[in-house]
Amino acid sequence: ELRQHHAWEGKVSFTNRKGQTFYFLQTVKYIFDDTGNAVGILALGRDITDRQRAEDQLVKSEQFYRTLIADSLDLTLLLNASGEITFSTAAIRRILGYTEDEVLQTNAFQYIHPEDLGWALQSFEREIVENPEIKFIVVRIRKKNGDWLWCMARGHNMLDNPNINAVVIYIHDDTPRKMATEALLESEKRFRNLIRDLQIGVLLQAADGTIEMTNNATCRMFDVSEEVFLGGRIWELYTDVTHEDGRRFLQEERPSYKALQTRQLVKDVVMGVWHPKRQERIWILINADPILDENGNVVRVVCSFTNITERKKLERKSFAEKMAHQRQLAQATIDGQEQERLEIGKELHDNIGQQLTTIKLFLDLAKSTADETTQVML
Repeated sequence: ELRQHHAWEGKVSFTNRKGQTFYFLQTVKYIFDDTGNAVGILALGRDITDRQRAEDQLVKSEQFYRTLIADSLDLTLLLNASGEITFSTAAIRRILGYTEDEVLQTNAFQYIHPEDLGWALQSFEREIVENPEIKFIVVRIRKKNGDWLWCMARGHNMLDNPNINAVVIYIHDDTPRKMATEALLESEKRFRNLIRDLQIGVLLQAADGTIEMTNNATCRMFDVSEEVFLGGRIWELYTDVTHEDGRRFLQEERPSYKALQTRQLVKDVVMGVWHPKRQERIWILINADPILDENGNVVRVVCSFTNITERKKLERKSFAEKMAHQRQLAQATIDGQEQERLEIGKELHDNIGQQLTTIKLFLDLAKSTADETTQVML
């Protein structure tokens, strides 16, 4: 090129012995005399090492962020103030099935499910006026094949940023979380339906002891509605509670409270609870089972209890009847012993009388046949 055009300009680099590379903007051209003959070569060089290194770093940084965005699991869209898509990352192919060119210059809201459209428009408008009360929304977005995909969308208004001049929308496939949430809700619904009609009372308590759920048997047992229990703590709602021997239950002895503190099962505790409406003490058998998370912390306590009041009454009745029977047996024994004593006394009396009569007869006989000396002795 130098021979053809008599001049060359370009970038060259040199590496010194220390391995450091330096860049120069080099200009080389022929020097001609008055007759037009080349008499020499002029070379000029300007050190552009700093600029080159900055450009290389910028290219590297741009490649890094382009790769990061291109390989991101989430979809990023740029929307103008009218909602038209001006840019899309390659993740749209994997998430929604469209190519980038297919969605460019189309309105983003045409892909939103009709039932979610109002919510999406309201959130976008608030983002435009920079009053984003909603951090993210969950909406259904139409895929290329016509299916609806649950997605979590979050907006960031960067219209005033001259380098972006758009609203950045981040879209994440929310299907796994949505399915897990629905499965959890369905499981909780089955659990509630299962325990609601159980014949034993059930309370579901949170980690702080507040009651989150109860069933019909519990309400019937205490003659109250479910609302009375919800949000309260059982040891605060019913304070007059005793042991079988009459001792008052301390709070730390209460089964659910103890399960929360010890994180262990509390089983077969008998409690006498004063029933204000019936004005009597009802007896219940309680089990409190803590539910732990992966770290061993209590997240809930399931407390189940059975009303054993009738059994206690029968036990007391049986005990009273047994005691009465024992008293009857004791009285019969005493009466028998007294009768036997009277019979023995009568027999002794009769025997003594007979012996005295016999002695009198002998004395009378001896007296009738005795001489004068014997008479004095008699």
